Amino acid sequence: MFSLSIINVSAFVASLPTLLIGMIGIFIVIAVIVLCMVVLEKVFSDQKKPRKKKKEKDADTSGEAQA
Repeated sequence: MFSLSIINVSAFVASLPTLLIGMIGIFIVIAVIVLCMVVLEKVFSDQKKPRKKKKEKDADTSGEAQA
Protein backbone atom coordinates (compact mmCIF):
# COMPACT_ATOMS: atom_id res chain seq x y z
CA MET A 1 0.00 0.00 0.00
CA PHE A 2 2.71 2.49 0.98
CA SER A 3 5.90 2.40 -1.06
CA LEU A 4 9.22 3.47 0.41
CA SER A 5 10.86 3.73 -2.99
CA ILE A 6 9.73 7.31 -3.54
CA ILE A 7 13.36 8.43 -3.72
CA ASN A 8 15.77 6.86 -6.15
CA VAL A 9 18.59 6.11 -3.72
CA SER A 10 21.24 5.50 -6.36
CA ALA A 11 20.47 8.85 -8.04
CA PHE A 12 20.58 10.58 -4.64
CA VAL A 13 23.97 9.07 -3.81
CA ALA A 14 25.25 9.99 -7.28
CA SER A 15 24.20 13.63 -6.75
CA LEU A 16 26.04 14.02 -3.42
CA PRO A 17 29.39 15.00 -5.00
CA THR A 18 27.64 17.79 -6.93
CA LEU A 19 25.98 18.92 -3.70
CA LEU A 20 29.34 18.94 -1.93
CA ILE A 21 30.97 21.02 -4.69
CA GLY A 22 28.11 23.53 -4.50
CA MET A 23 28.38 23.85 -0.71
CA ILE A 24 32.15 24.36 -0.94
CA GLY A 25 31.59 27.01 -3.61
CA ILE A 26 29.13 28.88 -1.39
CA PHE A 27 31.57 28.72 1.53
CA ILE A 28 34.40 30.09 -0.63
CA VAL A 29 32.25 32.97 -1.92
CA ILE A 30 31.20 33.93 1.62
CA ALA A 31 34.84 33.76 2.78
CA VAL A 32 35.93 36.03 -0.10
CA ILE A 33 33.20 38.58 0.74
CA VAL A 34 34.21 38.60 4.42
CA LEU A 35 37.88 38.96 3.48
CA CYS A 36 37.07 41.90 1.19
CA MET A 37 35.10 43.57 3.98
CA VAL A 38 38.01 43.16 6.41
CA VAL A 39 40.50 44.57 3.88
CA LEU A 40 38.24 47.53 3.08
CA GLU A 41 37.79 48.25 6.79
CA LYS A 42 41.57 48.22 7.32
CA VAL A 43 42.22 50.46 4.29
CA PHE A 44 39.58 53.09 5.01
CA SER A 45 39.62 53.10 8.81
CA ASP A 46 42.59 55.53 8.84
CA GLN A 47 40.29 58.40 7.94
CA LYS A 48 39.37 60.32 11.05
CA LYS A 49 35.66 60.48 11.59
CA PRO A 50 34.27 63.56 13.35
CA ARG A 51 32.90 62.37 16.67
CA LYS A 52 31.94 64.14 19.84
CA LYS A 53 34.11 63.21 22.74
CA LYS A 54 32.30 61.38 25.50
CA LYS A 55 33.98 63.47 28.20
CA GLU A 56 32.64 66.72 26.77
CA LYS A 57 29.16 65.26 26.53
CA ASP A 58 29.29 64.02 30.12
CA ALA A 59 30.56 67.42 31.31
CA ASP A 60 27.65 69.16 29.58
CA THR A 61 25.05 66.93 31.19
CA SER A 62 26.64 67.11 34.64
CA GLY A 63 26.78 70.93 34.42
CA GLU A 64 23.06 71.07 33.70
CA ALA A 65 22.27 68.83 36.63
CA GLN A 66 24.22 71.04 39.07
CA ALA A 67 22.69 74.32 37.89
